Formats: sequence, structure tokens, C-alpha cells
Amino acid sequence: MKIFETLDDIINYGNARLYYMCTASMNVQKKSPMGEKFLCKLLGYTSVPSSEDRGDAVDDNGVYYEFKNSFTNSGQNLNIRQIRLWQDVDYYYCFYINEEDLDKSVFFVLTKEQMAEEAALCGS
Repeated sequence: MKIFETLDDIINYGNARLYYMCTASMNVQKKSPMGEKFLCKLLGYTSVPSSEDRGDAVDDNGVYYEFKNSFTNSGQNLNIRQIRLWQDVDYYYCFYINEEDLDKSVFFVLTKEQMAEEAALCGS
């Protein structure tokens, strides 16, 4: 059995179920930036400084990604905000993390064009 002393240990280990169980009680303002760090580590991407206006991460091929997380809410719906369509991003990773039942969590990837269509349909 692996023993973890800090949340950074869990992030470095890359266990998503354990990570989301440990962060469930945190407020969204705290866990969202931590989630970006976790996803970069898990996917092998490099974090992108916000000053670059290029999303949250870049892979070794120069493809840029924005992570959008939504956590357990009363309607159990994906609820993402701050979609910055002006950013030069290639893909959006969209996550709904159901902290009450992690097996009911969903995730999908949209191209920038698909995200623009969704924003037009659902509001920006």
C-alpha cells in the first residue's frame, strides 16, 4: 500500500479517484487551480502561464488545452464558466466531477470550433 503524506504526493502519483476524493471538501476557487496542476501532471503536459492567454496546458507537439471543471451541484449538470474564446487554444477538456459518486463523473474534449458552437447555443 502506498502512503501519501501530502496532496502533492497524490498529484505526483496521478491517482484521479484519490485526488478527487481528497479535494471534494475544498471550495472551487481552491480546487480548480490545483486541478489544473493535477491534470497537467496526469496527462504529461506543461502548464501555461495565464499571461500567455493560451489556455492551461501545452503538450510536446505545441497543442494548447484549456481545462474546464464542474463539480457536484444540485442539478448534477455540467456547469462551466469563463470560456475565453479569444484565447489561442486548440482543445477544451470539459469535466463534470460527481464528488458524491465518482463513477458518475463524465469528461469530454471539444475543439475550439465545437466550444464556440456550444457557447452560442448555451450562452457565453
